[in-house]
Amino acid sequence: MFCKLVYSYQKYYIGTPDFKARSLMFELYLKSRPYDFGLDYEKLAQLTENYVSADLEMIVNDASRIALRQKSRITMVILEDVISKTKPSLTKSELDKYLRIKAAMACEQIQQSRRRIGF
Repeated sequence: MFCKLVYSYQKYYIGTPDFKARSLMFELYLKSRPYDFGLDYEKLAQLTENYVSADLEMIVNDASRIALRQKSRITMVILEDVISKTKPSLTKSELDKYLRIKAAMACEQIQQSRRRIGF
C-alpha cells in the first residue's frame, strides 16, 4: 500500500495588537517587576499604536534597566521616555504591505471555498 503525505502550508495573518491587547500586555509584562502605583496602561497603549508585542516587551525591559540603575521603581515617566526613544519595528510601508497580502489571501480563500461545477 502506498501512502502519500500531503502537507498543506497555510499562511495566517496576525496583525499588530489592538488598543486593549496592548494595555493588557503592559499589565502582563510589568506584573512581575517593581513598578510605581498608578501606571496608566491606557495611555501606554495609546502611545504604542502599531507596536508589536516584542516591541512592548523591549520597552518594559529597557524601562526596568533604567529603574534599576536609578535604584527606583518603574514609573510612568521612565516608560514614556523609553517609548519616545523606541520606534515600532514595523514601518508604515511594511504594515501596508502586510495588509495588502491579507486582502489577497482573503480573496484567495473565497475562491478556493467555492464548489466546482462540472468536470
